[in-house]
Amino acid sequence: MHSCGRGSDGRRHAPPAPDDRGFTLLENVLAVVLVGLVLASGAVTFVGSTRSAAALQRHQTAVRLAAQALGTAAAVPVTARADGCVPLLDGRTASAVTQQWAAAPAALDLGGTDPATTPTACASRPVLAPLTGLRTGTAQTVSDPVVVGGQQFTVRTFVGTCSLPVAGGACVAASGIGNVTATTVYRVVVAVSWTAARGCPGGCLYTAATLRDASDDPLFEIRRPTPSVPRLLVAVPGDGVADLTWALPASPGDSPILGYTVTATPGDGGPVVTATAGAAASSAGLTGLVNGVTYTVRVVATNALGAGAEASTTVIPYPAAVMSGARLAWWLDGADLSTLTTDAAGTTSVTGSGQSVRRWKDKSARGNDATVRAGSAPPSSVVGAGRVVPDWDGTSTCLSADPVLLPNGATPSTTYVVATAADPTPVTAPYRQVVSWGTHVDGQARQVYKVAGSAQAAADTAFSDTAVSTLDWSRTSAQVVGAQHDPAQVVLWAAGQSAVVRATAALRSTATGAAGLGCTIWPDGTVNDRWRGPIEEVVVLEGTTTTAERRALEEYLAHKWSAPLTPRAPAGVTVTTAAPGSLAVVWDPPSWDGGSPPTGYTATASPGGLTCTSAANGCVLTGLTAGATYSVTVTATNAMGAGPASAARTGTA
Repeated sequence: MHSCGRGSDGRRHAPPAPDDRGFTLLENVLAVVLVGLVLASGAVTFVGSTRSAAALQRHQTAVRLAAQALGTAAAVPVTARADGCVPLLDGRTASAVTQQWAAAPAALDLGGTDPATTPTACASRPVLAPLTGLRTGTAQTVSDPVVVGGQQFTVRTFVGTCSLPVAGGACVAASGIGNVTATTVYRVVVAVSWTAARGCPGGCLYTAATLRDASDDPLFEIRRPTPSVPRLLVAVPGDGVADLTWALPASPGDSPILGYTVTATPGDGGPVVTATAGAAASSAGLTGLVNGVTYTVRVVATNALGAGAEASTTVIPYPAAVMSGARLAWWLDGADLSTLTTDAAGTTSVTGSGQSVRRWKDKSARGNDATVRAGSAPPSSVVGAGRVVPDWDGTSTCLSADPVLLPNGATPSTTYVVATAADPTPVTAPYRQVVSWGTHVDGQARQVYKVAGSAQAAADTAFSDTAVSTLDWSRTSAQVVGAQHDPAQVVLWAAGQSAVVRATAALRSTATGAAGLGCTIWPDGTVNDRWRGPIEEVVVLEGTTTTAERRALEEYLAHKWSAPLTPRAPAGVTVTTAAPGSLAVVWDPPSWDGGSPPTGYTATASPGGLTCTSAANGCVLTGLTAGATYSVTVTATNAMGAGPASAARTGTA
């Protein structure tokens, strides 16, 4: 309570108001301190807010860069081109991807993704979705690192695959899907990293990911109305047949699988062969195939909504009844690139032309691989008969194998080779050896070659028993030549022609020395008679062969290598009496002309050997004995010569 008093003027005054009072010294000091603290706090708040804004800006930049990288990947198709290369995987070689994934940020989780790489055959294609960096500007050049506002950002784009359960759930690595039905899709993961003094001392990381299915539509759609592609398709060839196996498609689509359709399309334009299989099937058989023809085999699963995606492979049927078991002594198949390798160890297959062939693997059970002869050069791969095959240069190339694993001594053998002669002037060219083994003196060897001074095919035992064909090795196409070596004779067949037979004093080829492919290897190790041109295939059988077996081999090789052959026998031969002492013979054209159109036909009567010829499908045999019964056969002739005779038909003149 304040008291009242009088002022100096004698008048009464009210007490002073509190807000009008002055401050003591202590109060002033405290006030100054408090004001300083408030100002300092405001400065800290301002600086912190500024730093937070900068960090947020860097994060937003990372988000934008990740979205841009995902957009680049989304614009790249994931459907394979005709050559089998997937655009999204272009440039992603196994070595590049391995290096990228090994250097991935420690905080990046790629455990649910399997790395995806491009096949070796596609490795030369330029990268479309950069592994590191970002495409910028109108020229779409790759910037790495990406600099925004003075800050460096590292952008990495990882591409892999994962298995997405059809029933729903996370997309996981293949090893974690188990027996669940799933669809394999591409996963694109973008990781953007940068450094900052505060907030993430070990480095900042922003990630974004998306899934891509195998369509050109960048929008992901996991549900497929029709089944996905059957998996793990394998085709095993046989004699005019092929046995196929496959695994269940990853997705049946929007309806259960009803069955499978199998088609085999021949590369020579012949008829398509088809087969069907039930809903639960995982295999099928194809019959009625032509040996030697390359078939593209496709398997498609179908549900109520239609046919799904196709799995495909190729297969070449072969005369397995002849080329099988212990009888098959050597089989070098130039059409099978997995048997041609660029290294001596046989681990790296030839993929195209211009590569050294240092090992040619034997497909028989004997495993008698041909390798580069010491002191010689390897053949080089070229395109021949529409395939990549080994090519000999005629001066330095030679492959050798083990003669112990080939027929020796008095054991008969049948050898078929496919080769193309490349000498521009055969008449001046030396001997050219296709294949030989044994000791090349006094009948102790077996060989098939081109004679010196001409292009004629020949076979002998390195003795005076040379069987020489009237047919020359071709310089424009592969040629099929067969030879039989047995204790009594050397027999030669060229392009399906009749046999050329030469008696031999003895057959005693030895297992010493070396077997030469594209060369002759002499007892002292000297190598000469080198072949010039491609050698496409070599088949050696232990023992002799029947006429039907030889024809089966010849047609298989001719179809396979587009090599001309004599025609098949005419079909549908009929024989009727035309007049006393004559027979009218009519026939149908052969079911296959050997790759060269028939130029004429010859009908032969037995006994007596009287003939008639025609360019059409019939002729009349005259000069026969009236009332006598004759057996008549017909042959067709083309540019390669006369083919095998038809089945005999009888008639009474």
